[in-house]
Amino acid sequence: MKRLLIPIILLLILAACADSTTEPRRVDLAEEPTPIPTAVLPPKPTYIVERGQVVYQIDFAGRIGPAFEKILAFPRDGVVAEVFVQRGDMVTAGDVLATLDTLALQEELLTAQAELDIAQNRVAALEKQQQAAQRRAELQRDLAQL
Repeated sequence: MKRLLIPIILLLILAACADSTTEPRRVDLAEEPTPIPTAVLPPKPTYIVERGQVVYQIDFAGRIGPAFEKILAFPRDGVVAEVFVQRGDMVTAGDVLATLDTLALQEELLTAQAELDIAQNRVAALEKQQQAAQRRAELQRDLAQL
């Protein structure tokens, strides 16, 4: 059965591909040939010439960049209060570029100064107590010697 099926399918394919007409195509020489399109030239620009000064101008596209870049940082963390330069400004060594908000630092300084004052007062009080205790000890020694 399979042996017959393959030749039948091939025969059907060949029959479908065959041309039904046996006559060759005729070319009628009386027909007009296809016209060749003519190229349309764009109009040439015209210029009005006037007397005047000739200006030579050359335009270039380019990119300008810094000679070198430096990464900057503050010695402490904080919030930037003011920025004195903008991107692209020329700066020199020693220019102040920005300042930090020092309110938190000032509060820390005041707290530290208050703690220092308290500690100094304690030291002074302890020194007075030590001097008083030393005088008492000297008085007691003098009394004991009498």
